[in-house]
Amino acid sequence: PPFGTKIDVCKTMEHVGSFGVKKFIEDNKPLLTLHGHIHEAFEMSSTYYDKIRNTIVINSCNNYLSNKVAIVIITITNTKIMHKRILI
Repeated sequence: PPFGTKIDVCKTMEHVGSFGVKKFIEDNKPLLTLHGHIHEAFEMSSTYYDKIRNTIVINSCNNYLSNKVAIVIITITNTKIMHKRILI
């Protein structure tokens, strides 16, 4: 995930994301980016998404404490991007 966001926080509460990914998002301004790897980020920051300017950045984050798998359902319409996280 991009550095310095709510979705790159590890269990030591440090930001461990990528500076390169963040710069790519800032330079290219996509509507949405999807990330992974920081499994505990949801428990550390209480969210699975953040924004960099107008870009929505999402890390589904497995449920680190209960070992459940998380998925994010994304719906894109002409006017907005909607998303919700569910555990399975």
